[in-house]
Amino acid sequence: MVQNTENKTDPTISDIKTRFEKAVNRRKWSMINEKIVPIATPPVITTAAAFSTLLTLWDYLPPQGQKIGVLAAGGISAASTAFSLISAFVRKDKNPVTTRQDAIQAIDNDIDPKATPADKINDKSADSNENSRKIFELNQRKIWKKWSKEIEAQSLKTGFGAYYKDQKPKAVVHASIVLAAAISTSLYGENALTKFNDALNWQPPPEPLTYEAWIVPPKNIIDAQGYLPEMIQKSIEHNEPITAHEGSTLLITTHERHGNITVNGEKIEPSENDQDILEDNSSYEKTYQYEILFDESHAAMDIDIEGDNLSIAVNIDTAPSVHIEDIIIDENNPSSIALEYKLTDDYGVTGADLETGLKDENGQFRSSKLPSAQLPAIQVPYESAPQGPGLD
Repeated sequence: MVQNTENKTDPTISDIKTRFEKAVNRRKWSMINEKIVPIATPPVITTAAAFSTLLTLWDYLPPQGQKIGVLAAGGISAASTAFSLISAFVRKDKNPVTTRQDAIQAIDNDIDPKATPADKINDKSADSNENSRKIFELNQRKIWKKWSKEIEAQSLKTGFGAYYKDQKPKAVVHASIVLAAAISTSLYGENALTKFNDALNWQPPPEPLTYEAWIVPPKNIIDAQGYLPEMIQKSIEHNEPITAHEGSTLLITTHERHGNITVNGEKIEPSENDQDILEDNSSYEKTYQYEILFDESHAAMDIDIEGDNLSIAVNIDTAPSVHIEDIIIDENNPSSIALEYKLTDDYGVTGADLETGLKDENGQFRSSKLPSAQLPAIQVPYESAPQGPGLD
């Protein structure tokens, strides 16, 4: 017969199991930390050293040097990480995968490998007999009473203590690197990720744009000024504005690639009729042409051709005007009318027609009608007016 020797102050089997599980979990995570720290520390230290050094030198490097630096630091970090991971999963003793049974065995190895109290506490009674179960639980309480202090002494460790144990020089070097990285980051690390991303996306500037530009005057104004490429280039080099008449067209031909060309700050695109191949005697394989028409909507146009600035003042073409100075009717021939008039225009008149008519009550002009037909238009003589400013 089994006597119940349970003391009211003794923990129940449920309490023992709960406290035991906590101790096992602490040991399990301590073992995981002790294996993760050796895996993670070398790449972290290497990465910190590489990128902190890069940040310190950042402002002294050209754009291509910054890009190379980011690639090199990233490559060093990736190589160190890959080496640590491969070493960890190839060597069983460094593999961070840890089971509950591994933790129980480690506890027994620390306390008493022969007595194996943790393993015995972990046992479960497979006997459904009530007396056998009571004997099993009594034995569990005895084991816990004897070994609970050692079992619950298992603390949660970070893993750094085991990693740097008996390796003080390594600990000093790593601490110095982390401190230097922290100082570099605080001094130079503002928007560091943005800097690195911009450096990775940096592209060398394109070759200087090769282009020609010229201005074609409007066809209906014979004396309007045109500009050859040499004249345009001289104006750009000396930063001298030029004057062009409304209706003129600025043509820009770029070679080998598109140009970044803006008109009053707005980017323009090339025409659709680009030539893939120029004349046989040309050294260029591809050209792009841009057409900019000077109309009455802009009195001034600022053209930017990848840093080359061209300022153009547009002479707006005002409409011609006619002034009737006198109307003379011949007394002997009342149907004959003589007009004295003056035609004026800022760039001269190329032609004029005379048409007679009346204004109706709404002020609208209506051609006069003869009984037989509409009065035909009459060609009138004219004289060229003086030329406009800048177009002599």
